[in-house]
Amino acid sequence: MFLRVYTNATTGTFLFEDSNTVTVVDGLYSTLLGANPKSGTLTNALASGSAWIQVIVNGVALSPREQIAPAARQTAKSAGKSKLSATIRPRSRT
Repeated sequence: MFLRVYTNATTGTFLFEDSNTVTVVDGLYSTLLGANPKSGTLTNALASGSAWIQVIVNGVALSPREQIAPAARQTAKSAGKSKLSATIRPRSRT
């Protein structure tokens, strides 16, 4: 699985890429963003303004991208952290 951080919800190039192996339980998984960086730095990606995360599984990009909340970006930036913990839950579709 790859996690990529983009500056917007639908287009653009990614600023950061991370690779993780996760275990899925009841459709949910938990991972650290920044634990295994492959490209860019998480600190710079989060400092760029708006940040959106896209999950890529077995080469397939899942959508929609999810916005990383401004509070999470500011907390990581002010604490000097290069990792964020994330539990990603699929949105319910109606």
